[in-house]
Amino acid sequence: METLIKKIKSDYPDLNLTSLENSLFVIKKDWSYSNCLEFQTYCAELIYEENFNNYSIFIMTSHEPCFTLGRGIQKNDEVTEKLIDFDESVLDQLNLPVYKIKRGGGITFHHPDQFILYPIINLSYHGLKVYGLINNIMKVLVDLIKKDFNLDLALDYCRPLLGLWSGDKKIASVGVQLRRFVTFHGVALNLKSNLLIKQDLNNVFPCGLPGDVYSSIYDISQKEITFDNISKSFISSSRGCFSKNCSTENITEAQLV
Repeated sequence: METLIKKIKSDYPDLNLTSLENSLFVIKKDWSYSNCLEFQTYCAELIYEENFNNYSIFIMTSHEPCFTLGRGIQKNDEVTEKLIDFDESVLDQLNLPVYKIKRGGGITFHHPDQFILYPIINLSYHGLKVYGLINNIMKVLVDLIKKDFNLDLALDYCRPLLGLWSGDKKIASVGVQLRRFVTFHGVALNLKSNLLIKQDLNNVFPCGLPGDVYSSIYDISQKEITFDNISKSFISSSRGCFSKNCSTENITEAQLV
């Protein structure tokens, strides 16, 4: 771990790094989307080209208001909702930038009041599958929201439509890319809503869904969770939760097709 930290610190001296066992946590709030995407690629190359396979890197960040466009909406026979793919003819009508990327899923959004988690993990080395990784992340997030922040919310991530839900409101989106068994991208949890994003939601269908489906922890609970607090909680709550011995029974492989 010391060698990995030294390498990253030499190339990115401004980053806040915290290690726990074989996991390295990189924390940087308000990171520009393009620069953070470059850092994700850098971390993945460290893992699969410089033989740091035994380590997992978790990037915790937030971005400026923007949209990201993946390879297409989720395709799954179990999904009963009619999903609407993004119409690129409306790009000129959007007030915010759109980044075209290679993760799964359609268009989604980012903003400063999110907690964004990008896990950079060699799934093969750790004996995980994509659905197992997503399941474990969601389980950690739900547990810490309820226990660490004492929010008695009905939260559900065991649905054909991926994400974290509270009733009919979606508060977190998921999109993962896999390259040589190493993961990119991840989960965006809405801590609060953002007015700039709301202005454009009527012109897009994030993950194929109407914009008014999306909500935040604050909107459904009227209680505030800060980025700094949830970052600290995730580090302490995730201990031992990203190995082949962790539970993965709640999300099935079919849900990720």
